[in-house]
Amino acid sequence: MASNKRFECMALGVPQIADNGAGLAELIERNECGVCIPHDSIDAAAVAVNRLLADEKLRKQMSARARALHLRRYNYDEQFKPVLNSLKFMVQP
Repeated sequence: MASNKRFECMALGVPQIADNGAGLAELIERNECGVCIPHDSIDAAAVAVNRLLADEKLRKQMSARARALHLRRYNYDEQFKPVLNSLKFMVQP
């Protein structure tokens, strides 16, 4: 999955099932907006999908956390604030 797709899913409030790749557990599991599984485990993928399908409350909680995280941190306005601030500093007389 392209890196921006994760954040687009967050913007939509979609709980994610991700592999245990670099930084994904910190992003997905630490923020409780999805689950991480081994990249080569069909069984783990099946368990994760079934868990989310079977537990509406968990799915809604993860969805809300994903959307909130997007609004708080992973959106273009927040991500580009440092760049805009630097540009404003450079343009000031």
